[in-house]
Amino acid sequence: MPKLRVKNKVMLNEESKLANTDELEDNSKKKTIEERIAAVENNPRLNRRIERRYKRVEDKKENAQGNPEKLQKIEKKYGYNYDAAIKSGGSPDETGHWGSIEPNTGMLLKAKHHPSIMKTKKIERILGNKIVNKDGEKYSVPKKQLKINII
Repeated sequence: MPKLRVKNKVMLNEESKLANTDELEDNSKKKTIEERIAAVENNPRLNRRIERRYKRVEDKKENAQGNPEKLQKIEKKYGYNYDAAIKSGGSPDETGHWGSIEPNTGMLLKAKHHPSIMKTKKIERILGNKIVNKDGEKYSVPKKQLKINII
């Protein structure tokens, strides 16, 4: 017959229970949206991946020099929609970075395989948005709005 092991049971008084729950609450506090976005922005592993992707795109563009069709395909696949950004009144910030989303419609300005599209998608998820296809373009839509439109 196999032996059964019984773990020691410890009875806690009310004060120690309260102290333990206070510690649990402090440890389980959720990060704010700003903290979560900052964590994505400052993630060294993600930033290294993005840098490598930018390098690969530059190499592809360099190899396609002299072939306008190939350059156009590369730009469509990895590029950025500057026309839509300018039409919406967008401009680069002091670092030269352009916005990822057109503020009036929510249209993604980055192409499907843009080197930093994964960062945009992660941040949109944190903000509670979902990326949806509409009329051949991608849009960032609040999940609550999605439910309303479905009904």
